[in-house]
Amino acid sequence: MRFFFRFLLISMFLAGGTVACSGGNGTNCTSNDNCSDGKVCCEGSCKVSSECSKACTGTKCQSQDDCSNNQTCTDGCCVDKGTACTGTKCQSKDDCTNGQVCQNNCCVDGGGGPSCKKVDDCAEGQDCVGASGSGVCQACAKTCDSSLDCSGDGITCYRGCCRAAPCTNDSGCSDPSKPRCNTETGQCVACVENKDCQELSTICDSKLFSCKKVECTDDADCPSTKPVCNKEVYRCEEEPVCKVDADCTDPQLSRCDPKADGGKGACKKGACTPCTSDDECGPDADYCISTSQGLKDGRKCLRGCTENSDCPTGFDCEESVGGKAIVGPGIKVCFPRIQYCSNPCDNKQCNSDEFCNLEKGGVCELKPAACKPCLDGDASACNEPGKTGNQCLDLGGNKFCGKACSSDSDCPTDQKSGDGSTREFKCVGGQCTALDGCK
Repeated sequence: MRFFFRFLLISMFLAGGTVACSGGNGTNCTSNDNCSDGKVCCEGSCKVSSECSKACTGTKCQSQDDCSNNQTCTDGCCVDKGTACTGTKCQSKDDCTNGQVCQNNCCVDGGGGPSCKKVDDCAEGQDCVGASGSGVCQACAKTCDSSLDCSGDGITCYRGCCRAAPCTNDSGCSDPSKPRCNTETGQCVACVENKDCQELSTICDSKLFSCKKVECTDDADCPSTKPVCNKEVYRCEEEPVCKVDADCTDPQLSRCDPKADGGKGACKKGACTPCTSDDECGPDADYCISTSQGLKDGRKCLRGCTENSDCPTGFDCEESVGGKAIVGPGIKVCFPRIQYCSNPCDNKQCNSDEFCNLEKGGVCELKPAACKPCLDGDASACNEPGKTGNQCLDLGGNKFCGKACSSDSDCPTDQKSGDGSTREFKCVGGQCTALDGCK
């Protein structure tokens, strides 16, 4: 009799598990088949699917034998091998951190949906999941028709999901651990600015909006060996060599490159200082310019610029010289107007009848004289480079240079004519004109 009763119990269990979950309303089940009234088997109990955040979305299992060869039985659910949870296990997204979502009972990085900054960017029944202000739209953990479907302090039904209603100011944030309202996302967060973080050497993480520990927030937090707090990375560093040009006192190293040497800065060569490579010159925008790039006394450092006001007297902000780019497209430097950093004619001693020819590198040449032959309409032969005033005159059908004058006294008195006699000039029409026609 006892054997028969045991046989009957085993037969009933194999037939459908009605002993384990009578009528689908018991607390024990192994599959959805054990449940009724549209409920699903979740963690061994029959529940409404919306209440079952851990409901398996694939094949249910009790052992590896219930899954295919490329799957493994994890927490009662067959999942693809390689996707078994290796991180934090979860029942809902509230169990996850750092913008992760709960999928197949495991916290994983969010993704796959439209990007969003706040809940209102997503469709009804979706939540904005991810780092505050840079998330993706995902199906919410629990859907609802009204707030009666939701439970928990501050939880309401908003846009088809059980969640905290978006905040508009700090008064809408009741959780002491998240007292500030990020008005851009409508989320209550731990902080929105550094002063919200009260602990020593903490700042507000601009992506997670939570307080995080850093090495320093001020120089006072740093030791004497590294006395300066770099507030861009909140790290103690050695005293910088320079931050601005005024920190550089050597005339040959007058330009500060504040990014050099890992941010400690370095004083580098200034404008018109001899160089061999770009690295020797100032910040990134400064360059070592050679003669092939148009600087006639290169190689020398020239500083970068965006407009003429960035340049010293005698220099213009140029991208090209003679139609050729100095450095490259869109790159400008303060370029000397005379194409020399140092004028070769400065302090040059020439005779009274000579001039210093800058175009020829500062050599002394005879000044253009009256009666010098010239071409019709071209007075360049009659003037020093860069100067005007002397004209090319037509004297008896021949072309000769005149000399600018306002009276006869401005004209030559010692020039010899072809026969060896002293040539006489008269100031005619503002030009010294030879009476013998320059014969």
